[in-house]
Amino acid sequence: MRGVADLHAFGGLCLLLAVAFRIASVRRLAWVSPPVLALGLTVLFVNVGALPDPSQTAVYDSLSGATLSAAVFLLLLQVDRRVILSAGSTMLLAFTVGSVGVFFGVLSVGLMPGVAEQIGEEYAAIAAMY
Repeated sequence: MRGVADLHAFGGLCLLLAVAFRIASVRRLAWVSPPVLALGLTVLFVNVGALPDPSQTAVYDSLSGATLSAAVFLLLLQVDRRVILSAGSTMLLAFTVGSVGVFFGVLSVGLMPGVAEQIGEEYAAIAAMY
């Protein structure tokens, strides 16, 4: 059955990618990036059960490696550098405030009594991810 799930997932992902590029080609929706739209549609379709769960198929594993890295690279090529440079200090300030907030949030939750016992032995690894 795994081969059928793989085929279903691969075909569904190809169809969602085509739909995402078609939606992004509409003039009013041109601001939407097709890869981001395809990712959002995939998440939606997996959550409603129209696509197989990632644990049931190997297609998602193969796409999350080099394919995902290439997609991020292609997304970065579409970035308007002039806009980033003009808004650089504002974005840097927002990023810094967000990073400091996340740091203190994780630190405060980590220091709460009993949290380490509730999360288990992977407590330090989970805290380190944030």
